[in-house]
Amino acid sequence: MSTEDIWAVAASFGEIFAVESPPTHSDMDVAFRRARVLSPQSAPGSGIFSISKARRITNAFDQADEGKVDGLIRALVSSLVAKRVFEKTHDEVTQNLLAELRRNLARVERELSGSSQKRV
Repeated sequence: MSTEDIWAVAASFGEIFAVESPPTHSDMDVAFRRARVLSPQSAPGSGIFSISKARRITNAFDQADEGKVDGLIRALVSSLVAKRVFEKTHDEVTQNLLAELRRNLARVERELSGSSQKRV
């Protein structure tokens, strides 16, 4: 799993979380806790300023050492599954984003459903 591939996955998650709601920031908090990574909703010392979902995902991948990346990927996929994102009828843009996520997960040997690759 190359660093470039991991960042492609992070970017895909960021784009999907940015256009889909739910999942919410609270759902993301649950995913980050499960993966044991930090990504606060507010910028340090700002109090009120809220960080975008995409930025929070980037921050979470920044925080995740190599041993936590798999857990972070699983937790984010679980968050999307729990909110039935993969079951909804979407516009063409969102369908393309979901297809890109699947391609990028395959690059890191993960997929959303059965085969010889690791399932998430």
